[in-house]
Amino acid sequence: HPGMGGTGPADAAIETFLRYLAAETGRQGVRVLGIYTAGVKGTLTTDRIRKVDASGPDPDDVDRMLSGMAMLGRTPRIPDVAETAAFLASDRASGITANIVNVTCGLFSTP
Repeated sequence: HPGMGGTGPADAAIETFLRYLAAETGRQGVRVLGIYTAGVKGTLTTDRIRKVDASGPDPDDVDRMLSGMAMLGRTPRIPDVAETAAFLASDRASGITANIVNVTCGLFSTP
C-alpha cells in the first residue's frame, strides 16, 4: 500500500524473527505467535490524531473509511483482538506456532 514503505520491511523482519524463534524454542514447549491488527475501533482517538495532525480527521470518519476498504465491511474491535489473543494463548491452539493471525477484518490480506 502507498505510504507504507517502512512498515513492509519491518513487518517482514518481525515475521522472520518470529519463525526462527519458534524453531529455536518449540522443543521446549514454547509457541511463538503474532497478531496483525489494523484500524481497531477505539484505539484511534481524537487526541492521538491531533498529536500527528492538528486538523486531522474525526476517528469515526477514519473508521467509516477503513470499513469501506475492509473485506468484511467493518473494522476490528478491541474484543475481536482480545478473543483472538485469548484463543492463541489457550490449549485449544496448542498446535499453532510460527504464525501471525490476521485480525484486520480483511483490511490487509496475508498469505
